[in-house]
This record gives sequence, structure tokens and C-alpha cells, in this order.
Amino acid sequence: MVSEADRLLARGAPVTIKGQALRVRFGFESLLYLEKEYGGLDVFWAKLGEGGFGATRVETIFTGMVAGLLETKPDGQDVEEFRRELLKELEPKGLLDYLEAVISAFGESIPDFEAGDPKANGSRASSRGRASTSSRRSGTAGRNGNSGA
Repeated sequence: MVSEADRLLARGAPVTIKGQALRVRFGFESLLYLEKEYGGLDVFWAKLGEGGFGATRVETIFTGMVAGLLETKPDGQDVEEFRRELLKELEPKGLLDYLEAVISAFGESIPDFEAGDPKANGSRASSRGRASTSSRRSGTAGRNGNSGA
């Protein structure tokens, strides 16, 4: 079940699948799904940003669609069953539309991830916010107070 707060925070991106208009949205359940699938949201975002169609790009777009459409999954339906059903519905000619919807909706749900410009290496090096796990290197590291300089 999607909360009203999730709906307001992430209105999502429109996508049409077999003539049915849907909205790709990334609520908390979707984000947890992606985190579990990829070991981190940065990993998912980096895979979306890979150039061309090498590696697992199509799989990444598909997994993003599964996550972004989880709120449309009938109650009681297993996620793997939902995934199999969605696989049957998606069409190769819509791949770039699906990619655009996933990027747009993901960027909308977490604006800090810079929608439309995923980093290929998964790094957001310029991020130094509260949730950042990186540490800034001290300019005084290793210096001795009595260096004589």
C-alpha cells in the first residue's frame, strides 16, 4: 500500500504499456526493492547511466520498471510473479521510454540524485550532506605542530 505522503513526494513519470497509461513512481517500498537488488541505490543509479546497451543495461531498466510499478501490484501477489507478468507486457520498442520514465521518477523521488544525469561510476563525490559516508581529507593530516615550517 502506498501512503499519501509517498504519492505527493513522488508523482512519478507517465509510461504506456500495451495501451495502458501508468505512472512509474519510487516510494519507499520501491527504493528498498532496488537497494536489495543492487546493494545500494548508487549502484542502481550508476548502472542506469552506463553508456550504450552493454553489460546489464536492459536488465537494469527492467528492474527499475518493476520497482517503479510496485504500487500497481495486486495485494497478495508475489513480487517475482509480478516481475514475470511485467516482463511479458514490456516491449523492446518502448525501452528508451521506460528508461526515461525510470530516470525521471527516480530523480523526482530523491532529487539529490540529479535526475537525467546519472554518474557512470556511481559516485556523487560532490555530496557532503548529512547522509554522506565520504570524508573530506584534512589539509593538516600528518602534519606535526612543530614542523618548523
